[in-house]
Amino acid sequence: MNARILLLGLGLCLPVVAARPARHQDAWRDLGAVYASQIPLLPGSVMIERSSAAAGGRRATIWRFRTREDLKTLVSFYEQMLPNSRRTPEDDGLVCFTFVPKGAGPAEFVIVMVGSGQIRISEQTAAGRHRANASM
Repeated sequence: MNARILLLGLGLCLPVVAARPARHQDAWRDLGAVYASQIPLLPGSVMIERSSAAAGGRRATIWRFRTREDLKTLVSFYEQMLPNSRRTPEDDGLVCFTFVPKGAGPAEFVIVMVGSGQIRISEQTAAGRHRANASM
């Protein structure tokens, strides 16, 4: 999945760091999320970083969260919350859920990667879909 590799490489692009409690829709309100707002956040998660990059009118954004939960708890939570996602284990011990959100166009998707104590949520959006002037 080449798009996943692009999204994972964004950690080096435009990092913006903050720590704020995560509350599903409220957590996404001012963060510029288009489709990630459809992803529930585990209660107690704290956002620690947001990275974004654009090319050819497309935008990829990653939000990283810290949590006290172990991998088993996180996998169970996202299996229940994202029943229509495709789950794949990663070589580095993370578990990846690929999700096509409601309203997504061609090549638009959300990826949720979980590991012990961490959640990474990324989205790829087409031109004209992403919100301008998102804040942390």
